[in-house]
Amino acid sequence: MRDFESGRGGGAYLLRYRAEVDGLRAVAVLAVVFFHAGFEIFRGGFVGVDVFFVISGFLIASIIAGELDKGTFSLLRFYERRARRILPALFFITAACIPLAWLWLAPRHMEGFAESIIAVATFWSNFLFWNQSGYFDTANELKPLIHTWSLAVEEQYYILFPLCLMLLWRLSTRKIVMVLSAVAVVSLGIAHWGAYAFPTASFYLLPTRVWEFLIGVLAALYLRKKSESAGAGRGNAWLSLLGLGMIALAVFAFDRHTPFPSLYALVPTAGTALILLFATPGTPVHRVLSGRLVVGIGLISYSVYLWHQPLLAFYRHWSLSDPTLSVKVTLCVASVVLGYLTWRLVEQPFRNRQVVAAKSIAYAAPACGALLVGLGVAGLIYKPPMEIQVASEKLAVPHKFGGIEIDGEDCSFPKLPDEYCRIEGERAAPENEISLFVIGDSHARVLTEAVYEDRSFYTEFFDLTAGGCPFLLGLTVFIGPEAHRCDPLYQQRRLEFLTAQGRYNKVAVLAARWPLYLYGDGFDNSVGGVERRDRIIAAKSITAEGEALKRDYFQSLEATMQGVLAVTDYVVFVLPTHTNGWNVPDKVLRLRKSVGSLKELEEKLAIPSAVVAARLKEFNDFVDSRYGSNPKVSIVDPRKFTCSEDVGLCYGVKDKILMFADSDHLSLPMNERLSTELAGLLTSLYGTNASAADGAAD
Repeated sequence: MRDFESGRGGGAYLLRYRAEVDGLRAVAVLAVVFFHAGFEIFRGGFVGVDVFFVISGFLIASIIAGELDKGTFSLLRFYERRARRILPALFFITAACIPLAWLWLAPRHMEGFAESIIAVATFWSNFLFWNQSGYFDTANELKPLIHTWSLAVEEQYYILFPLCLMLLWRLSTRKIVMVLSAVAVVSLGIAHWGAYAFPTASFYLLPTRVWEFLIGVLAALYLRKKSESAGAGRGNAWLSLLGLGMIALAVFAFDRHTPFPSLYALVPTAGTALILLFATPGTPVHRVLSGRLVVGIGLISYSVYLWHQPLLAFYRHWSLSDPTLSVKVTLCVASVVLGYLTWRLVEQPFRNRQVVAAKSIAYAAPACGALLVGLGVAGLIYKPPMEIQVASEKLAVPHKFGGIEIDGEDCSFPKLPDEYCRIEGERAAPENEISLFVIGDSHARVLTEAVYEDRSFYTEFFDLTAGGCPFLLGLTVFIGPEAHRCDPLYQQRRLEFLTAQGRYNKVAVLAARWPLYLYGDGFDNSVGGVERRDRIIAAKSITAEGEALKRDYFQSLEATMQGVLAVTDYVVFVLPTHTNGWNVPDKVLRLRKSVGSLKELEEKLAIPSAVVAARLKEFNDFVDSRYGSNPKVSIVDPRKFTCSEDVGLCYGVKDKILMFADSDHLSLPMNERLSTELAGLLTSLYGTNASAADGAAD
């Protein structure tokens, strides 16, 4: 981007075209592309975005300051230039994603994609993705437009910063620097605190990012008062080398567990500032970053950035697996090729006022934005059919997933003991009424859907489920280096709630994806499906591992069961279901046009039961040895519904039923089977519902 086309004032070096800045863009964009592609060596490549933020602050401040000095600054012309620079390629690539999304995205992904289209067109992507999840969540690899959050941050900055600088410009440069420095320090302080207190919001929102732009602004203001360097002094050479080294350190040493954008973010951002300030002609860094190939990539970096994430995400949707090394390289090269074509055919023409007049931009930008919003709204309104056609047969798709709501309020993760969900049942057997408690993580949560729909076998029902939170007293669930929402205090409150609540015969149902928190990893199904995720464990310490982790885990499970048995009349322990290693509905959608029958589809989605059994053996053996003969405990194994030991297979689809809602959560039809079994157990224990029996007698 050749933002500087004329020199003026004492800071001539600031205002002429600087090839090394385009070279710095190349470093930033390649770091981000390689990070998203999954090259482990670039595990901190996400800091490329921070480099871009500093560069943006530097260039925009330089342009505005120069024009304010001359009295030629126009806010409308500034916004026109930004629109020419940002919108054509952004809108074009977003539109290009739509047919691919239509072909390859499952309905639940399509809904999120439709929301992201609207967010892109309204410069609101960072807020959307903040509300959806954390940036480093594995699921974000499947979002084609997740990377547009950074563009939304820049766009919001572009709206506010020129106005602020115009207001400050009557002050002396010293006072302007003092004000902007104070804002930067406050923003950095909030960012550092937020990286630990509210990491997702801190990552995505402008207030905790504005200091990065202001580093570039302060560098620009410094150079305005500095005469052009006569050459590559030793100090300039070493300081610019230090800056490049700091960026490299962040790219290769940081990872998704580094609190960000905390004080750690000073490493790449301060490094960028050092290059902007001291990479003068003749320095080694200037020579490297001014190389023809590096500058060329920098010139097309914006379009490369826009293309890389859709290519990677759509490949993952199409293949239902992570790209291999050769595929990663191919997709990265494709990003550069498509980036060049987009720069040449879209960016360049729209940035030329002789080719596209200002009036055309003024009309076309809102019209295209409105069109994208309309397409996004249409995507939200359209509801796909609840059946999938395979050859001449249909496969029913479960219509719900994710727990229950009461009066529009999500019941999961109640704030015990003050807030909780109690549902009235329909059982009215005299002296045998039942208070039912379902406790556990999201696997228990999806079970509550079925329990909620059939209220005939309990008098009252309490939902004590919490995503990512199995019921394990004294343990915390850790994801990476951060504690999850589930801690020992919350676990203790669960037990206290179970003790205090319930007016009738108290039955507790415990369910969870138990082995996940024991082994801390995903699952390899041995036939091509590998679940990849951050390490997640239930432990006393994040450093727990090996035998110590297992000891604490099983001791906690024993203490939990003893605590529950002491305050309830009966316990139903649901063993873990099998995990598939791939997202079952997504794979069904991917295969539906290539298989000839449902039988063939069943076979392609089946995995060896021996692999499943090996994964579950240690946990299941422990539960069976401790509670298999306990008269107050029934052990339910969902594999009776999902696996066939006779043929040695576990299924994702069977008998025209989709058995899973994703890779590991049972679908509603399967949870209805579990609920029916639960109803049968309680009927055998506490007799037939009196109201139902009376109705039959009538």
